[in-house]
Amino acid sequence: MTLLLTWGAAILHVLLMVPAALLAEGLAATLRARLRGTRGPGLLMPFRALAAALARQILRGPDASLVTVIGPASVLAATMAAACLVPSFTRDSALSGAGDLLTVAGLLTFARLLALLLDGAAEDGGALLAEPAILLALFSHALPAAAATPIALAALAIAGIALSAGPPVAGAVSGRDLAMLMLAAALRRLVFLSLIADLLRPPLPPGPDDWPLGFAIWLGTVLAITALSALAEAVLPARLPARRREALAAGLLLAVLATLVGLAEAAS
Repeated sequence: MTLLLTWGAAILHVLLMVPAALLAEGLAATLRARLRGTRGPGLLMPFRALAAALARQILRGPDASLVTVIGPASVLAATMAAACLVPSFTRDSALSGAGDLLTVAGLLTFARLLALLLDGAAEDGGALLAEPAILLALFSHALPAAAATPIALAALAIAGIALSAGPPVAGAVSGRDLAMLMLAAALRRLVFLSLIADLLRPPLPPGPDDWPLGFAIWLGTVLAITALSALAEAVLPARLPARRREALAAGLLLAVLATLVGLAEAAS
């Protein structure tokens, strides 16, 4: 593709990530509620929650630290940067070669570590296992080794379900700060879903003629995986959210095992 088209694809990708992330959040919340016998908040609930948070005043104490002041914006910026690097409707955008899985993992880990410093505003520290577990499983799945694939898929399933359990943010943040953390949490999950969707997508020729098909495949795969995750969370034991740290540790161990198996098979 020409340089103009690659940058056009990059801009369109960036514009799509936020609404797609919020739509996936709304679908997951609605399906979980319906499977538990309640009506649910609706697909547009994350959009309304984000708007409500933006309309509220930011409440900070007089002794607020620099991390408290710039932390939410930094978390969102790092997560958005990771979201810009993953593929969506095409692999041929201007941002495709700007980073790899290690870059994405570094950005997401930095964002989560910074969120953990915001007075309990994010998930517990055990959730830090999510990034290495899922990204290592994706790496092992990409190895030319058939034996590693089922182990990698099991790691992805366990880590993905554990990551989706529980509220995205809570704690002593409000207003615009809360909105930024909510959006960062939704984008983080979309990054993982987009990476998995990219593995399942068939190869498409570059060019804008195939962008609509690529968009349909990407969004359909993301929403399908979101629905499966919500279904698994609804039918699994109710204690899973409380045991998320153990589930993520199991996913990480499986991802390490898949990588070792894949490297050993590739070397033989």
